[in-house]
Amino acid sequence: LKRILQPEKVVITGILVSLILVGIVGASAPKKTSKEIEKRVTYKKLLSSGDSFLAKRDYRSAQASFNQASDLLPDLWVPYFMKGTIFVSQNQFKRAEQEYRKGLEIYPDHPSLLANYGATLAILGEIDKAELFLRAAIRQAPNNYSSYNSLAQVYLRQQKPEKAREMLLLAITVNPIFGKGHANLAKLYVMMNDRKKAGVHLGKALELGFRDSMTESLKKILQNPLPKL
Repeated sequence: LKRILQPEKVVITGILVSLILVGIVGASAPKKTSKEIEKRVTYKKLLSSGDSFLAKRDYRSAQASFNQASDLLPDLWVPYFMKGTIFVSQNQFKRAEQEYRKGLEIYPDHPSLLANYGATLAILGEIDKAELFLRAAIRQAPNNYSSYNSLAQVYLRQQKPEKAREMLLLAITVNPIFGKGHANLAKLYVMMNDRKKAGVHLGKALELGFRDSMTESLKKILQNPLPKL
């Protein structure tokens, strides 16, 4: 399940979210004191520097920047989200969960916070709780294919393969070039003894350039004929 999060992509997603929001920060209130304006300017600079450090995989410096940002304006959710992505990238999932939770206390309905928090809970083994947050993430952002993929893994852990298949089919419907989704479908169809469909989705994953240890194992499984009874 840990592979589901794909930390590199989570970091990239976090950077994009932060960059978009940086441009919005200054427009929150019509009248500000000079001290408040100065705080906002400093906050924006800290987010920007944190993003730059993240892009360079300098996690320690990025975390320091986002820590300063959250200390400066503790009622804004973005720094907590960004710190969560840093901890996910370092496989520090409990610390990531704590940061995402802080963000959700500020912005309970944000789809990226809900999705990342739910996926992190799943990694920590809190499966039923993870399902609730991932379903909430999908309600808020039904076009986020990653949430469907994460929820599919939760359903597999709950021994609900049909529901898992439904989520994976939705993931590749939303994003037909989601190679990981096709690979996960191939794995699920192997588990369900549907080798034909498994082959179709494995082929699509490989065609899209997605390859990992799982796809290599699936190739070997599907290349070998079923044993005769």
